[in-house]
Amino acid sequence: MSRVVSARDAEWPLRLSELGPYPPPGRMFVEGSRLPPDDALVVAIVGTRRPTSTGLRAAQELASDLCEAGVVVVSGLAVGIDAAAHRAALEASGRTVAVLGCGLDVDYPHRNLRLKQRLARSGTLVSEYPDGVQPARHHFPRRNRIIAGLSDGVVVVEGAITSGALVTARLALDCNREVFAVPGSVRNPMAQGPNELIRTSLAALVTSAADILEELAPGLAAVSSPPTFTEPLALSFEEEALLRALDDVPLSLEHICSSAQLEPGPQPRRCRGSSCGPWSSAPWPATAGPPRDDSDGTLWRLSSRLVIMGLPSRAVEGRGLVTPPQPASGKVRKPRDGRNHEHRARSLLRALHSWARRPLDPGQARE
Repeated sequence: MSRVVSARDAEWPLRLSELGPYPPPGRMFVEGSRLPPDDALVVAIVGTRRPTSTGLRAAQELASDLCEAGVVVVSGLAVGIDAAAHRAALEASGRTVAVLGCGLDVDYPHRNLRLKQRLARSGTLVSEYPDGVQPARHHFPRRNRIIAGLSDGVVVVEGAITSGALVTARLALDCNREVFAVPGSVRNPMAQGPNELIRTSLAALVTSAADILEELAPGLAAVSSPPTFTEPLALSFEEEALLRALDDVPLSLEHICSSAQLEPGPQPRRCRGSSCGPWSSAPWPATAGPPRDDSDGTLWRLSSRLVIMGLPSRAVEGRGLVTPPQPASGKVRKPRDGRNHEHRARSLLRALHSWARRPLDPGQARE
């Protein structure tokens, strides 16, 4: 059940009334836990709706480590970076606030419905729009000013130059808030926004939660124990070559084959172990070579899943699969089932391997 909070209420954060040149909201509709108090350290994590696996991992690690240090994480519940930050905060048993650009009763975005329900139970949902108001384009810049206003600092993980994440960063600067940016590859179009903020000295470069805390709360340090590793993952020569060829940006199949020094084989009808959809079973002509792009995104989805699991470096270097580090604060994370993790990894590897394996005899090709 939502409640109305105004500037006359004790729950109203004073920082919401300090938005620089922008008008503060007249009232807020709140569901879940109380809004962060004035003495709480609050950091917003924002980014694109189309993140890379590297961006997702960065958002998750920042949100998790900040929550372990007692920081409240704010974001906008959008698909992509926002959702990754909220989920990581909840999994770390931390506090997180989602600011919406519609009424609290509107299921938007629908893909994050379950996450929204979790936030209503274990976090906080906020909107300046009453129930029944549908999302509109002009709502989101106003929503972003609240994200900036609730926060002591804003972290941009990924986003294009014209993305909403960059709008939030500019609003934060106007509101006299600190702005941080996670640098990315020059080949990644979603890293153009953070890289531009860093180049123009509008944002401080950060690579970990410790960098953020050093600026906002020098006496507060991010604490986490080093990760522990399970048994090394035994891989074939081709599997190791494929993992070494993966990168943090989308790669064409031709590039994968060239880097792994493998020749293309026949395409399977279905990617077992993942929901990648049906494909044609016809083998590629021997003289044509592999396709020059990944038009349906299958290869990128497979490689993204492997990268986000941390396999390229851990498996190839013989360090095995990683289990989540246990925080020094005493909060114990749920351990990951190493067997299920390895089974999933192998299923994805087999699917990726089937896209770039040594040629088979025509009689061995599947029908």
